[in-house]
Amino acid sequence: PLSIILLGHPALLRRLRKEVALKEILERVQVIEVRGFRDHRESSADPMLEARQYITWKLQKAGGRRLEEVFTPDGLAMLLDHPAARYPLGLNNLVSVAMCVACDAEEHKINDDVVANAFTQVEYEPEEGEEEAQEEEQKAKEGG
Repeated sequence: PLSIILLGHPALLRRLRKEVALKEILERVQVIEVRGFRDHRESSADPMLEARQYITWKLQKAGGRRLEEVFTPDGLAMLLDHPAARYPLGLNNLVSVAMCVACDAEEHKINDDVVANAFTQVEYEPEEGEEEAQEEEQKAKEGG
């Protein structure tokens, strides 16, 4: 027997489900999904805390700077609120672009203006149903 591991972003699974020629493959494989930071609906884990810890870990690996030394509270909150920040790869991209924007603007910290500018430079396509989920999250935050 031959075993093959396909590892990819959620778009790979969507493609397997959509493409008629690939549905036969999907019927013969076991799908194991790795959830993003905000996909812990069944657990009590705080997704924002996980994302903060992830960024902190990445900063320490890059030279030991603390989160508070790199981000303003508003800048970090705005960055973590972006839908791409749900997944480590998306969060990495957002942080990298924000750091480049801050450097170009000669800012010493990543603030909300830097993050807003970074958002204009990051391409992001929401996944199926993600926009509706975000609207529900926003309504829940607003208490309605």
